[in-house]
Amino acid sequence: MVAAEKLAIYLIPLIVLVLLGMFYYGPSGAFGKAQNVTAGVINFVNATIGANELAGGAPTIPENHREAIKKLNETIQNMLAFSNNNCFANYGGFPDLGEEGTSIIMVYNEQADRTDFRILGGEGGQQLITDLSFSIEGMHPCVVAGEEVVQGNDVIVPKEFYRHFLNSQRPGSTYGFYNNPVSEIKILYSDGGVTGSAGNIIRVLELGPELVNDQNNNLEDGGWLLKAGGVSGKADICFFPTIYGNCGGENDPDGLDNDCLNDDSEDESLISMKNQGTLNLCYTEIDLMSRACETNDYVHCHKLALLHFDILRDEAINLLESNCDHYAESCIYLADYYAPISNPATVRTYQEKACLLNNWEACENAGNIWANFWGETSEGKTQALIYYDLACQHGVNTACAKATELRNL
Repeated sequence: MVAAEKLAIYLIPLIVLVLLGMFYYGPSGAFGKAQNVTAGVINFVNATIGANELAGGAPTIPENHREAIKKLNETIQNMLAFSNNNCFANYGGFPDLGEEGTSIIMVYNEQADRTDFRILGGEGGQQLITDLSFSIEGMHPCVVAGEEVVQGNDVIVPKEFYRHFLNSQRPGSTYGFYNNPVSEIKILYSDGGVTGSAGNIIRVLELGPELVNDQNNNLEDGGWLLKAGGVSGKADICFFPTIYGNCGGENDPDGLDNDCLNDDSEDESLISMKNQGTLNLCYTEIDLMSRACETNDYVHCHKLALLHFDILRDEAINLLESNCDHYAESCIYLADYYAPISNPATVRTYQEKACLLNNWEACENAGNIWANFWGETSEGKTQALIYYDLACQHGVNTACAKATELRNL
C-alpha cells in the first residue's frame, strides 16, 4: 500500500505534465496557435517593411536608380508647374532596374487628387524605400496604350496618338482618345522568361492580362512623358509602353513603337521633332531659370544660370545680375567673368555687393581693388581700409595684415 501511494505521488505530476504538454505543444495546442499567430504577424511585418528593417538596417537601392527616380519626380513637378498642355518633357529614362531590384508603383488617390509613388527595393526588391517615396498633387497617371469602343468603333490609343502628334500630315486624333487614364502603374524589371527579352517593363493592372501586361522589355521610352489634354479631366501625365515595329504602323494597343520615341533617323519621332524645334515642350531651360528666379529660389536660379551660361549667355547674365541682389555667389561669378574684359570699377562693384551679402573674402577682394587702383588717393585708401577691416573682423587674416600695412604707408 505504501509503495502504491508513493507511486501515485510520482505519477500524478507526470500525468499533469503530459496533459499540459499536449495542450500547449500539440499540433492544435495553445502554443501551436500562438506560434501560428506570431508567424502570421512576422510574415505581415516582413512583407510590409522588409527583413532588413526588422534587423535595424535601412534598405537601399543603387545610386543611379535613386537619381533616376528623383529626376522623374522633378520632371513631373515641372510639367505641372507650367500651363502648357498636350506637351512633352523628358526625365532621362530608367537604367536597368535589375532582377529583384527596384520597382516604382504609382497609385492615384481620387479623393485627394494626387498620385502616390511607392519605391520598393532592398532585400528581394520588396522593401519600401521611405526616403524616395513621394506624392504629386494634381497628377493623374495615364498610358499611351489600350483601346476604347467609341461610337461603335474600336479606337486604338497609340494610333490616335500617332495621328495627333507625330503624323507629318497632322490629320489629328479622330476620336480624341490619344491617352488612357489609369489608376495604377508599376515599373520594374523582368528577365523575360524562357523566350522573352530581359529589360524594364511597365504594368497596368486594369488593362487586363492581354494588353501591355504580357509584353517583355516594353519600357524603351527614352524618358519621354506626355502631359495630355486630360481625358480624365485632370492633369494626365502619361507613360509610354513600347513595342517593336515600324513607326507609322501604329495599330497595336500594346503601345507605341519605340522608334517613334527615340530614333532620330525617323522624321516622325519625338526626338527628331525636338531636335528640329517642332515639338511642343512643357517647358524650356529658360523657363526653369526664370521660374527659379521669380520664386526667389536664389540658389537654384544661380545653378541653372551657370549650367546654361555658355549656350544662353545673355539670358544667364541677366538672371545673375538680378540674383546678385540676393545671392553672393552670383556677384562673385560676375566679378570673375568681367575681370579680364571690363574695367576695375565694374569688378569692384560686384565684389562690394557680395561683401554686403556677408561673403567676407569678397570684402577683401573689394579692398584689394581699391588699394591697387586708387590706393594713392585719400578716398581709395579709406575705402580699402573699410573693406579690409570688415573682412578682418570676420576671420580673414590676410585682410588684417593688408590693413596694417596700408595704415603704415
